[in-house]
Amino acid sequence: MLVPHIYWHLALYYIEKGDYEQALSIYDTEMLPRFKKSTGVGRVSNGASLLQRLEFNNVNVGDRWNDLYEEAKLHIDEHTTAYGDMHVVMACVGAKQRDTAKQMVQSVKEFVQNGFGHSAKVISEVGQPMIEAFEAYGREDYATAVNHLYPVRYRVTSVGGSNAQRDVVNLLLIVSAMLSPLKEHNKLARQLLLERQALRENSPMTERLMAKTLALHTD
Repeated sequence: MLVPHIYWHLALYYIEKGDYEQALSIYDTEMLPRFKKSTGVGRVSNGASLLQRLEFNNVNVGDRWNDLYEEAKLHIDEHTTAYGDMHVVMACVGAKQRDTAKQMVQSVKEFVQNGFGHSAKVISEVGQPMIEAFEAYGREDYATAVNHLYPVRYRVTSVGGSNAQRDVVNLLLIVSAMLSPLKEHNKLARQLLLERQALRENSPMTERLMAKTLALHTD
């Protein structure tokens, strides 16, 4: 899975620039054909996080989620890692398979009640809130997504992956806060974006998100 992951990084570069067509072209011509030759959660993670970032930028990705969902649904009860679970539920939500996403939330709850060891601890303390946040986002319950995710935002590193891979969680929190009906969440979105600007100077995507939240919430 190394080659599609390298293309994933290249696609992120184009998303940052706002060249969404080029990012989709990389997905279609370089990533997807390689995904189809593999199986497992690794196949889902790169594709799901890329498509999710595009949707956070209001890009219509068409039916591209469907192929990822067909693999993801095989792993909803697996719970090997919180990182893998996060991408599985992401694919369910992206494909508009709300019942499956809800089923996965229930599966995670049962797992943390009966599981043991380091992975079960991480899933219980951080993974479950993340998964519930993605599931709530898929139902357009943005306030609930924020309430699940905000308390664990500084613990997301424990799920594994690189800063670039985990950034989709930061974006989920920002976009959910932006779209929440609660004014305190809208204020939080602006605060998170100011924090992001300080950490990522000259980030076109951050500037676009800030412009969007200011346009949505003028007070």
